[in-house]
Amino acid sequence: MRSTGASGASASSSRHHSVASRPASCQRSSSALSASSSFIRSRLRSIYPSMQNTPDLTDATIYNEWSEDTIRFGDMDATGHVNNVAFARYVESGRVPFMRSDLIPAYDNTQRFVVGHLSIHFRAQAWWPGTVRIGTVVAKLGRTSLTLGHGLFVEDRCIATAETVMVYIVEGKASPLPETVRAGLEKLLAA
Repeated sequence: MRSTGASGASASSSRHHSVASRPASCQRSSSALSASSSFIRSRLRSIYPSMQNTPDLTDATIYNEWSEDTIRFGDMDATGHVNNVAFARYVESGRVPFMRSDLIPAYDNTQRFVVGHLSIHFRAQAWWPGTVRIGTVVAKLGRTSLTLGHGLFVEDRCIATAETVMVYIVEGKASPLPETVRAGLEKLLAA
């Protein structure tokens, strides 16, 4: 949008400002961001008690199920590293074999598990070519859901962690986990 100032000169107005032109109060140091992230995490844990018992998903030793996926040339973005959307596909490559295992009832027209929530914490960049190892573990059990924890590793480096909440659906409605399913999943809970 163009506007004319008091002198009659045309000036261009913009909503975007460079970091250097922002007021000092809007520029945060990395230590301030880290402190505010820690505060936010602790506040969320006090509001959502289920967050308190989350296993350390960066620790490769907690996983009892492993899958692999190939980093494809098409997974890269314009900057040359793996795009964030590809990370969701890698998580899927770990989740699907686990959810199709003998522990989980076979899907049919009346009952199944559906993804209720997926969150990914990006921890490091990855590049093509390569292989991603995906660890999957049962992180939590709820009344009608289970939460899977995932770790994505390239060589020995954790590039991302994720949590997938799988909701058990019977005839279109969230339903309590069957006792036989719960008993099998409890054996796989991360310590």
